[in-house]
Amino acid sequence: ARKVGDPWVISMATTAYWPTIVHFGDYAASEPMLADCLELSRSSGDLSLLAWPLLFLGVIYVRTDRPEQAAAAFLEGARCSHVVGN
Repeated sequence: ARKVGDPWVISMATTAYWPTIVHFGDYAASEPMLADCLELSRSSGDLSLLAWPLLFLGVIYVRTDRPEQAAAAFLEGARCSHVVGN
């Protein structure tokens, strides 16, 4: 996906890959990857795409005892989903 260079494609590929990583509990590896995905999603302007890394980051924040960050990520993700009708 990175060879294509399209932020939407990179973000979608990262978002699709993330559940596999987090399933094995590798939060240290997945958090920076998702933070990058979040920025790429923001740059794409696609709110439905933006909601996914926010959701997954929220899960990481819950599982690593960061409730304030989790709440902020979940709220922003829910707002994005609401705007696009999801």
